[in-house]
Amino acid sequence: METRKQLLLAVKFRLGPANDSPDFARVLAKVRRAGRHVVLVVGDKGYDSEGNHEYVREVLGGRSVIPVRKGDDPGLRVRGRYRREQ
Repeated sequence: METRKQLLLAVKFRLGPANDSPDFARVLAKVRRAGRHVVLVVGDKGYDSEGNHEYVREVLGGRSVIPVRKGDDPGLRVRGRYRREQ
């Protein structure tokens, strides 16, 4: 979603309940191919992975704001350079 004009840039539809995280980079690649510069990517915890943060920051040159999944153990150490920055 381009926020200034509220323009939908890319979308991926699925039937039934499914994990959307595998489509993260593919959908953002569509935005890039459309000639749009990605500045900020916001997602929910379902998109939290070091690979997703890395893709946004290193490939797209944007900033990722995705809450870190810490699991049931509050003492769990967050791994990954970009995930620790959240």
